[in-house]
Order: sequence, then structure tokens, then C-alpha cells
Amino acid sequence: MYPNLSQLANPDIINDCNYNYLESTDSMPPQPSPKLSLYTIVTSIIFLPIAIFFISVGSYSIDLCPITPHLPIWMISLGSFMLIDRAIAWILELNMYCFKKENSKPDREMKVLIKWEGKKAGHRLRISKYYSITIAGLIFFAISGAYYLRKTLESGQCNALLLYSSMVFCAFILLSSVCVLFFSFIIWIYLLAIRCCCS
Repeated sequence: MYPNLSQLANPDIINDCNYNYLESTDSMPPQPSPKLSLYTIVTSIIFLPIAIFFISVGSYSIDLCPITPHLPIWMISLGSFMLIDRAIAWILELNMYCFKKENSKPDREMKVLIKWEGKKAGHRLRISKYYSITIAGLIFFAISGAYYLRKTLESGQCNALLLYSSMVFCAFILLSSVCVLFFSFIIWIYLLAIRCCCS
């Protein structure tokens, strides 16, 4: 309860009000410091050396694949995509980090809390959508890389390091995608069977 104008002249009441305000402020739970996403950090540590390696091998192998130069160009494009992808991911992640750091989560006013949660959800939604773009881009490059790899193997003239690197990348991405789709289908069948049995 706030003091009225007649009570403001009394210093004891003012001191009591200040004490109560400080006590309520001290009782507020401390806000956790914002942290960067572990997923973004780990994927950047993995992606950046691979991207630099792909760009270097692709640039070196352009003159070594005179009949089918598509595979070196593909590898340079793949490395560039991975670099740009990580740059955009870090921009989104730092936006979320700065938002949490500059706008601490409110504890008392429900309207302010709802507004804060809405802004946080907007940042998180942009990050989650970009995850799917990264995965779709890697699958696209794996499929196109397998096509160019087959044409290059038919010609028989290209850098061995380029060929082996392309094989490993395409095989890893495509096999991982097939495994994820297979297990997702199995889980979907299992959940559908449980639903049918329970109904």
C-alpha cells in the first residue's frame, strides 16, 4: 500500500516504504545468465573445418577434372553453403542471446511476461525453422553430389582425394537420412498401433 500525500511528510513512513521495497526486490529470484546453444557451438566446430577442407580440395581439383568439372564446383558450392549456413545460424543465435541478456524474464506482471514469452518464442521459432533449412540443404547437396560423382567415375579422370571426400560425405548424409526416415516410420507405426489398441 502506497502512502498518501499527508503521510509523505513523516520520514518514518518513507523509511518503512523504502525498506519494504528493498525487501521485495531482494526476495526476487536471481535470473539465470543466458547461454549460447550447445547445438550451434558443436555444429560450428564440426562444419567449419569441413567447409574449409571442401573449398580447398574443390579449388585445387578444378584443373584435375577436365572432362567433368562439375564435381569440384559442387564441392566448392557445398563448402560455401556450410560457411554461409553457420554464419546465419550464429546471427540468429546471437539475436536470441542478446534478447535474453537485455530483457530479463519478468516475474510479477502477467502482461509483461506474456509479451516477453511471445518475443522469445519468435526468436526460437526462427532458429528451429533454420535447422530444417540446414538439413534440407545438406540432403540436396548429397543427392546432387551422388549424381555428379557417378558421372565423374564414368569419365575416370579426377583427383582421388576429391572422389573419396565426395563419397564419404554423400554416403554419410544419405545413409543418415534413410535411417532417420526408417526409424521415424517404425515409431509412427508403433504409435498408430497403440492408438488403435486403446480405442
